[in-house]
Amino acid sequence: MKITVVGAGVWGTSTAYYLRKMGVQVELIDMWGPGNVRSGSGGASRIIRLVYGPDDVYIDLTARSFHLWNDLFQKNAKDYYQETGLLWLFSQEDDSYAADSKRRIEALGFELEELDITDTQLAYPQISLTGIRKVYFEDKAGILYASKCCELLLQRFQEIGGHYMTGHATVDEQSSDFSLLINGKKAVSDQYIFACGPWTRNLFPGLLKKYTYVSKQDVYHFVIPPERMRLFDTSHLPVWLDYNVESPLYYGMPMHLAKGFKIAYDDRSEIFNPDQDDRLPNLTHLTKARKFIDHRFPLLTQAPVAYTEVCQYDNSLDGHFIVDMHPQFKNVLVMTGSSGHGFKMGPALGETVSRHLLKGSPLPEQFRLNRFLNKSVVQSQFIQKEKKH
Repeated sequence: MKITVVGAGVWGTSTAYYLRKMGVQVELIDMWGPGNVRSGSGGASRIIRLVYGPDDVYIDLTARSFHLWNDLFQKNAKDYYQETGLLWLFSQEDDSYAADSKRRIEALGFELEELDITDTQLAYPQISLTGIRKVYFEDKAGILYASKCCELLLQRFQEIGGHYMTGHATVDEQSSDFSLLINGKKAVSDQYIFACGPWTRNLFPGLLKKYTYVSKQDVYHFVIPPERMRLFDTSHLPVWLDYNVESPLYYGMPMHLAKGFKIAYDDRSEIFNPDQDDRLPNLTHLTKARKFIDHRFPLLTQAPVAYTEVCQYDNSLDGHFIVDMHPQFKNVLVMTGSSGHGFKMGPALGETVSRHLLKGSPLPEQFRLNRFLNKSVVQSQFIQKEKKH
């Protein structure tokens, strides 16, 4: 049996790797290479965390991925992952997003602890907790070095006999018989998997464009004054997330990979074309980010920007992943709609898809396309509101 996987981001390469481990002949194809600067899986770092409100499917996938990442890292975990813990900061009394995860997280052998605010302020003087009403600490959370993880996955895939090539994929969605062309030449396999981030919707517009969209998220790295460097390194500051549903939800990381203090926001309002739009920061969003830093991290007031990144979010309408067989082509599976939170779950998702194709294990119902038939729930993974089609 031969399977072709198009897209060498974390989802595609993980799937290719676990298929190959199960004995399948696998060809992995990408236009620009694993973890490249245009990829949704590219960039320096991503957060890995377990808290997901009542969505056990994501808690379970992340818990499984912790184990799978560790197997992939072998003895070199420090080159790909930094365990820092994560501070969840709630500015409203409703802390259910964390509290609803606690039972499942602890059942899986991890920890989530509610902290006293006064004690937290003493422990982390570099954070102003003004307006914060609840604090939780997730001990196992941390930083995955994204592009390096993608390169590692490709290495592991090739070590066990997987075949990788660069190439440009095209399909004819209007044809009754599925055909994949790579650099203009037909590629023949028993099964095809597409995990191309925002380009998946371009390959299958009739299926996906009404259920997905691409948004632009700026990421900023601020210079830390030398005399305050220690306060903002990974030994003195965890990853943090300021959970405030009334304004852009900010999150960030301590100093890592010599890149400064990282801050980003969750706001899906700016539509982005990954082929045509410039990858430059939005100055309005930068002004808002500076205002947030002044408020929450006053020791970094007026800190200059070291550099910026543009992160493209391949969103589904309801914030859930789309992982399902194509309804027209029975030998095609699509993986898309990572919605800004799918990187960390790559290995577990790849394992899940491999078991589905080769052993008939079911895919999570939340990821099926038929959920969009009647209505959608427009949200990020943090915020929900219903909207009829």
